[in-house]
Amino acid sequence: MDNLSEKIRAIVQRAENECPYYRDLYSRAGIDINSFSGLNDVAQLPIVTPIDLSANARLFKSEKVVVYRVTSSSGTVQSPKTLFRTAKDTETSVEVMCRLFSLAGLDAGDCLWIGQPFDLAHLGYISLEACKKLGILAIPGGLSVTDQRMIDLLSFFQPNAIFTSPSRMCQITQHYLNSGGKPLQIAKILLAGEPCSAAQRCQIRDFWQTDPHNLYGSEETDGLAGSCSEHRGLHFMDDLYYLELVEPGTDKRVPDGHAGEAVITSLYFEGTPLIRYRLGDIIKPISGQCPCGRRWSRIKVIGRSTQTFFLYDGIKLYSHQIRSALTTVYPELEAYQAVLRRGRDGADEIEIVTAAIVGVSQGMLDNIEEALWSSSLDLAAAKDIGKLRFRITPNGEMLMTQRGKTPELIDLRDNSGTELRRNNLPNSERESLANSAIQI
Repeated sequence: MDNLSEKIRAIVQRAENECPYYRDLYSRAGIDINSFSGLNDVAQLPIVTPIDLSANARLFKSEKVVVYRVTSSSGTVQSPKTLFRTAKDTETSVEVMCRLFSLAGLDAGDCLWIGQPFDLAHLGYISLEACKKLGILAIPGGLSVTDQRMIDLLSFFQPNAIFTSPSRMCQITQHYLNSGGKPLQIAKILLAGEPCSAAQRCQIRDFWQTDPHNLYGSEETDGLAGSCSEHRGLHFMDDLYYLELVEPGTDKRVPDGHAGEAVITSLYFEGTPLIRYRLGDIIKPISGQCPCGRRWSRIKVIGRSTQTFFLYDGIKLYSHQIRSALTTVYPELEAYQAVLRRGRDGADEIEIVTAAIVGVSQGMLDNIEEALWSSSLDLAAAKDIGKLRFRITPNGEMLMTQRGKTPELIDLRDNSGTELRRNNLPNSERESLANSAIQI
């Protein structure tokens, strides 16, 4: 505990001395850094948010270290979350990936397909470096390859391990199911980038005869946790990150053992220190030691504290992006609802149902769709792949829960959850809605 307290004290004092954002933030909050003791005082520090980071990336950057690259979330085109990395930052990030790969059973001699982002993102590169350190043959597939190209490359290289998103793994699995074959001997499957539903896990496990491993993190933090062979929660890297759980949208800590919104402090970032950073995920701690014997604490990731669609290949679409696209074209819009379905060809189909729009035209609908495609870098890149479609339904009837609520985002790809109703639906659609999985 004393070591943790000292790490927190050191990172906070360094941030105040080196980063204009923290210097101003703590000054306005009346924080005396010279008397800051570490763990006992950490709750006095203001929480920072992704919006703060997006708007002030250069002010978060340390003035006294040498950075060698920037990394960025897919984010919105106007305001991605950008971080500045030192060589030491990345060395530690690679070490975390080595830990997570080892937890998942990867070892020297394995051959791993890396279906994760490269470009401005960090995950692909640190995964590649982790493979080099562990003696794993890496195939850096990235995100831009089509399903058919990925299948061709998998057939050529014959890897025994795949690291991709749940949705992409299910797409590839479905291809082999449809073709009636399984030419690859995939022994190890690692999933990251989006939550993995029970239905997705079952499909992957049943077909490939191996239980997939979940890796958890974010572009801002890199890897945070991962599952071991016991699959009893995720081992959280608590020697490198300090985790607090608060009531969503507040700075009030939840009682011990209860689920709460994750607030993360990185104990090693130099280029862009992250101190009490609101991650936006709901996490529940798991008590006791894992049977595997590892000492790291364990967590379960419940979901997002804000409404989010997790689309094909790990692409994220947030409710605020949809609203922004709609109001850019129609500023007076009062309400909307986005309903996500799985098309017959496996593509994600998003129907945007709006409240009354006066004088709607096809040109207006086209402009809304174009604004949606342009709302994030990942969406813009995915436009031509054909695995995602938008449909705008103006003046439509929205779905409601039995409690009379009209959620903005509804995911109908899994058949379990909360009952909804729309009076004019056919019976087949109403039955599907009655079993739809949403969070209210």
